[in-house]
Amino acid sequence: MVDTPVSGTGGLCRVGSNPIPSTNGPRRGRPRFFSKRRFYMKRLLGLFLIFVLCIGLTPSVDAYSNDLVQFIGDSYTQGYSSDGMIVGYNLWYVQACRKAHLKYTSASYGGVGFVKKSDGRTFSTLLDEGKGKRNAKYVVITGGYNDKDFSYKTIKNKVYETVKKAQTLYPKAKVYVGMTGDSVNKHFKTVIQAYKDGTKEAGGIYITNSENALNGNQSYFSSDGHHPNKYGQRALGETIGGYFMKCNNVPVYTKAASIKIGAGIYAVKNRHFINVTGLYDNYYMVNGIVDTSKTGIVENDGEYYKVDEGKVDTSYTGIWSYNDQQYYLTNGHTDKTMTGSIKANKTWYYVENGVVANKDTLMQIDDQWYYVHQGKMDKSYTGLVEYNGQNYYVVNGMVDFSKTGMIHLNGQLCYIKNGVLENSYSNSNLYNGSWYYIHGDEIRWLK
Repeated sequence: MVDTPVSGTGGLCRVGSNPIPSTNGPRRGRPRFFSKRRFYMKRLLGLFLIFVLCIGLTPSVDAYSNDLVQFIGDSYTQGYSSDGMIVGYNLWYVQACRKAHLKYTSASYGGVGFVKKSDGRTFSTLLDEGKGKRNAKYVVITGGYNDKDFSYKTIKNKVYETVKKAQTLYPKAKVYVGMTGDSVNKHFKTVIQAYKDGTKEAGGIYITNSENALNGNQSYFSSDGHHPNKYGQRALGETIGGYFMKCNNVPVYTKAASIKIGAGIYAVKNRHFINVTGLYDNYYMVNGIVDTSKTGIVENDGEYYKVDEGKVDTSYTGIWSYNDQQYYLTNGHTDKTMTGSIKANKTWYYVENGVVANKDTLMQIDDQWYYVHQGKMDKSYTGLVEYNGQNYYVVNGMVDFSKTGMIHLNGQLCYIKNGVLENSYSNSNLYNGSWYYIHGDEIRWLK
């Protein structure tokens, strides 16, 4: 029989007794010393098996290590599964520490959270039970499922209080909070935001992407659909372990500029994690980790990038609208050297530095000039358009360079010469059976 405690250092294994068969004297025909030797060998073998079982189920831990992590958690950290307890190296936090070259100790209890109580316990009370107060390097508090029925404000306040308490009880440690529930479940939206905000306000650190480790993958859950099986535990260990590999400066063996570990993607240079905020390797990073919450536009070095869940959409080429502004993108970003006419989806646009110009102007296509309204060709317009200090006469969206003479626009007479409004012309002109004298922008009717 194997038990995993709710608190303690690295867990505890208890193996049921295996009674040693009694010997009622030596067997006939065999020396007495042979029977005794067999008895002691069986005892030694039994002790060895117990030792092996304990080592296999619960890895060794040094609670006084300078690289110690104090874990505080719920049934996920306990290893509860409706299909049987998950123990030893299969526990997510054990796997995480092995990846990050860290020691660990844990205090956990099923059904608890920052707010939710079970048998009088919460994450706050489990901090009192933790063994790492003396010298833990990190305190890691993870949960989520049990807090899902509480309000944002209630959760955030309890997270704040608990992180502050951890900072007091574990003075040498940085305090981290992770949401290990399935983020795909809509009930966790409030929990995630409250965990992030409460942690930040208290001066703690939220474990980026911890909420994405399970990611709605049903193969990660035991038969009750709520608790992770060994594969779900492994996914949690990969994601949170990758995060603490970065925290603990563990080298990574890749020549790439980024590396995916679990649900996280990290910036790498010369096989080491680096801190960078902004665009890097076609990802939007915050402190060297892809920010999957970032969707929209990102400006970098005078150009604009289309970002979906933290990744530049390099497959996109064409006109892209965002927040009432249009952009012309090539492979997911604008070209700051691009100014002029662009055709996309059978429509012509006028762009400046890769951004569709929100103004009325003229643009040239081959040998013809066209009217542009709010950055887009408009063939329905007839009238004057100002461009580079001159007013041009436009008919059905095209400059009419063949026009010379009087026109009537908006209740006024104008004189056009070669498609341009003439302000310096002086002469008399016949218009609709009447003579007019034109002098600059002054027009007089001649009787």
